[in-house]
Amino acid sequence: MAHGEGRISNKQHNARSKIGIQHSEFPAVSFQPLISVSRCRRDGGTFVAHDGRELAVFLLGDPPRVEVIDNRCPHAGGNLSGGEVENGIVTCSWHHWAFELSTGVCTHSERAFVRRYPAEIRDDLVWADLPAKKPLPTSFPGEGI
Repeated sequence: MAHGEGRISNKQHNARSKIGIQHSEFPAVSFQPLISVSRCRRDGGTFVAHDGRELAVFLLGDPPRVEVIDNRCPHAGGNLSGGEVENGIVTCSWHHWAFELSTGVCTHSERAFVRRYPAEIRDDLVWADLPAKKPLPTSFPGEGI
């Protein structure tokens, strides 16, 4: 079993039970393998589609480290994995919005950001700590009226 995969503490289980959340509805957050390090562009971004998410994986430095963010620029939807990287900052090629890879925060305004995921290299693979997806609602406002 991968780091933290499928495990929740008794305290978490009890808290979830009190508010009616079943363990299977919100599995524990876990590191998941995304891509082989050898397939990543050195000092640049690589697009990865994983479990319905579009991610940008950045392989930086020597020794190598990885940063993983959402691939979509919040300004106009640009492809961040295709952006230029300099000094740990990726710049969207569409309108030049820039984001610090270590935080996901825009360099122009801290109110703008992209989601960043904790990531690491293990056994020549990039692993990222991706949150569980929320289940779809079983009913919608206005149903049954």
